[in-house]
Amino acid sequence: MALVGRCFLLFYVVELALNVAYRQGKFFCGDPHTVCWNWMDAVIVACGVADIFVVKKASAPSGLRALRLLRLARVLKIVKIFLTSELSWAEGHHFQTFMMAVIGVNTVVMGLESENRHNPLWPYLENILLVIYLFELLVRIKFQGCAFFIGGTRVPSSELIWNWLDSVIVCGGIVDNWIMPSITSAKRLMGVRGHSNGSFGEMMSVIRMARLARILRLIKIVKSVPPLYTLVIGIVRAMQGMGWVMLLTVGVLYICALLGVKLVGEGMLVPADLSEEDQTAVMGTFDNIPNSIFRLFKAMNADLGGFQPLLEHVGASKYVLMVYMVVTNWALFSILTAVVSDNMAKATEELEGEIAEDGVEEAKREREAKMAVLFKRIDTNRDDELTLDEFKGILADEASCQEICSITGLPPADLEDVFDLLATRKDGEEECSIKQIDFIQLLDIECGSVTARSIMKVEHRLMRLEVAFREAIDGPSPHPP
Repeated sequence: MALVGRCFLLFYVVELALNVAYRQGKFFCGDPHTVCWNWMDAVIVACGVADIFVVKKASAPSGLRALRLLRLARVLKIVKIFLTSELSWAEGHHFQTFMMAVIGVNTVVMGLESENRHNPLWPYLENILLVIYLFELLVRIKFQGCAFFIGGTRVPSSELIWNWLDSVIVCGGIVDNWIMPSITSAKRLMGVRGHSNGSFGEMMSVIRMARLARILRLIKIVKSVPPLYTLVIGIVRAMQGMGWVMLLTVGVLYICALLGVKLVGEGMLVPADLSEEDQTAVMGTFDNIPNSIFRLFKAMNADLGGFQPLLEHVGASKYVLMVYMVVTNWALFSILTAVVSDNMAKATEELEGEIAEDGVEEAKREREAKMAVLFKRIDTNRDDELTLDEFKGILADEASCQEICSITGLPPADLEDVFDLLATRKDGEEECSIKQIDFIQLLDIECGSVTARSIMKVEHRLMRLEVAFREAIDGPSPHPP
């Protein structure tokens, strides 16, 4: 361990020397927010060197040994990097794919752990996975803020349940894997005997049971695969249309069970020449309504084990059960399959339409955000208006022209038409300009599909222009539209 510590110290010394050589005088003098971290690094490295060459000597004061505790201050650098970093990648595809893989591995580990409980490798894997989950939770909370728990523009309401579930699972894992073992070790070191508290023990049992909810994380894997997610949602929505078929099935089972209890269970159709033991066995096939419904349900699925006494002693019962199975097994199942298939096709079509609309809205939001960033970058005077010279400067610059064309999906000629349509000239100014909001809105119309509503908006705008033109020539109209 001493060799490993010296290797780390050598790395820190080299890092400090390179930083000092690169920044020179600005390393110790400059922005206080940066310089304070530089001074902390210098002090920590100096304390590390003193710990090896001074504190290790027998003649060194014992108080200097406390200097090695300053090495723990490097944890603050990790906190600083975490607080100042841009964490939008937490919502990216690559990070989400990595977390889905971790969830899959965790599920496999839980299965293997249930088969081999005494493997010493499991605690280490559990702690590694818990660290990953804790890191993911902290990153998402840092990026989303309070919206992680209460919802907002970045967090849809459907994600709140998963956010709270993740928080409970991670907190339960921290208590079970880190806090409780630490308390137990501290008690053992202090010589305190552990006394099991009934209510606390029950609470820990509930926490351990809640950790089984990690299996529900697999649903996120299903959601991350669009075809599989569409199939699952289609099945769920199709199941909602099964209510009337299920009601019909329950009604058929109840009527058949009631007839069986009245005719067979009460001995009305039981042959009189049978022995008393055989009559009791035959009548027992329809002893009461609940048991009869269950046996008929099993017969509906081709399990006739509950009707063996009836089939052996009453020959006509074979044909009655044949008719019953044709009606229930063939007809009802066919109806059920048809209903589920039809509802699933409709649900899948509706879901695909919703996904397409969500994709269009998401693309629109991304386009508006990119256009807003681009507009602010090229708006040199920061008046939220784009002049003709500024617009021509965009089209003249090859990189900016390619960027705006890729964002809007329009060639430069169409962009010039958009500018000419919206450009206005203020009183006393010779140069035309266009407002940011008008430019983005017209681009949304230009990039979107033509609908009846958009045509009506154009007609209404033309009517208003016509009225304004007539008012400018003939005077105000008494009844403007």
